[in-house]
Amino acid sequence: MASSCDKPRCENSNPIYVNNTIDSKVYNDELVRELSTEDNLTFWLKDVISENGKDYLLVNIHNNNVCATGQFIVNDWNTIEDLEKNKGAGRRGAQLQGFKYSIAYSLTGTTLLFKSISGFID
Repeated sequence: MASSCDKPRCENSNPIYVNNTIDSKVYNDELVRELSTEDNLTFWLKDVISENGKDYLLVNIHNNNVCATGQFIVNDWNTIEDLEKNKGAGRRGAQLQGFKYSIAYSLTGTTLLFKSISGFID
C-alpha cells in the first residue's frame, strides 16, 4: 500500500529492538528510556491494527539516534476518527504532529498509550 509521504530513512542499530518483539516489556522499557532521554523526536504513522481486542497505532519514531517503532494502545478515537474508520489508509507514512502519549507500568509489562495529536503532515 502506498504511503502518504516519506518518513526519514533510518537503520535500527539497537539490538534490543532487533532481538525482542514490539509488545515485550524489554522492548518497551528501552523505548521508554529513549523517549525520555532523546530530543527532536519525530513520529510517523506506520499502521493501525487490532490485536487481542485492543486497537493500536504503530508509530515509527526517529531522530539522529533513534530508529524504532512503538505500539500505542488507542482507547479514545475521538481526535483521530478518520484513522479508525479507514484503518490508517491514506495516512500511512504521515508525520504525526504534537504526538502525545502516556506510559503505564506493571510488573509484567510497559504499555504505551496514545493520547492525541495536533495534526498530520502528509
